[in-house]
Amino acid sequence: MNSPMFELSNLMGFMFSAGLLDNAFNRLQQLQESSSNPGMVSELVKKFCEDGEQTIRELANLLNEQVVDYHQVTISAYNIKGRSSSFGARRVANASIELCEFCKEKNKLGCLMTLESIKNEFYDLRDKLHTMVQLEKRVEAYFPRK
Repeated sequence: MNSPMFELSNLMGFMFSAGLLDNAFNRLQQLQESSSNPGMVSELVKKFCEDGEQTIRELANLLNEQVVDYHQVTISAYNIKGRSSSFGARRVANASIELCEFCKEKNKLGCLMTLESIKNEFYDLRDKLHTMVQLEKRVEAYFPRK
């Protein structure tokens, strides 16, 4: 059985090499290391996931309307794009940019297909981030900070 530290290292390496995360996430981790809050990244993960889920629900509701309000869809798409970019969730941010482009074209089918892509990227990342948080807790249990 692999150690939690080894598993965490492999997971983080995968998330970066697969483009799920970028250097913005590294900066969050560096901030945590220099702060007195060892749970900062875990708190940010929780907030990112909650906000992302809410925005995805909003997007789905907006795009399921008979007459789509593309202005509101664009606002929500920029919302998830901004949060994803700040957090370091590169693939979610990229898919959100694509959604904004389909909104400009008022292309409902393109928007719906891109929302599915956003959902897939977001939920894949969310699951991996939750695993990361659990592994970090296990590592902390093995090697507590002084």
